Amino acid sequence: MQKLSRIDFIILHHSLTPNGRHDTISDVRRWHVNERGWDHIGYHFVIELDGTIQQGVSTGLQGYHCKGYNHKSLGICLIGTDEFSIEQWRALKRLLESLLEIDEVTGAAVVAHVDLIDPDPKRTCPGFDVTQYIADGCRPVIKNVLDGAPPQGKAYAPPILEPSQEELAELGRSVWAIARLIEKFINTYKEP
Repeated sequence: MQKLSRIDFIILHHSLTPNGRHDTISDVRRWHVNERGWDHIGYHFVIELDGTIQQGVSTGLQGYHCKGYNHKSLGICLIGTDEFSIEQWRALKRLLESLLEIDEVTGAAVVAHVDLIDPDPKRTCPGFDVTQYIADGCRPVIKNVLDGAPPQGKAYAPPILEPSQEELAELGRSVWAIARLIEKFINTYKEP
């Protein structure tokens, strides 16, 4: 195993498994080692459905997660395809904050796997807009929050999420438009 030369990128991935299925780091390791024939798991971290952050490859060593970038990046994989539990979103934020405080990682760009590979409209890894996620302060992307499907028979009810700045702006425009219509209506039908 080769050492990382530097860390310029933190690359986000998804496991491309059914949303809400309770796969673990052991499953991912088995897929990588037994099915792909790799020496070890490809990711540095895997975030399981319950929000548990599992360490894969040591952060000082190269992973196998993004061809052409393995020598200068860390790979984080969220279990699922394009919907992740609120616990996963919270864990991802904590992990990114912790990693970016480390001297060797400070200044690394947090990017989507899909942004670093040949363009292919069929690829979506990690299943959400990472640029928007970062711009919104690492808040869960509401349309990509697991909708309550229980993992392996466990009850799962996502908490109410705060809207993003973009969603608040849209709501504000809508409320303002409705208020203007009401005012116009009242002024139009005012009794003399």
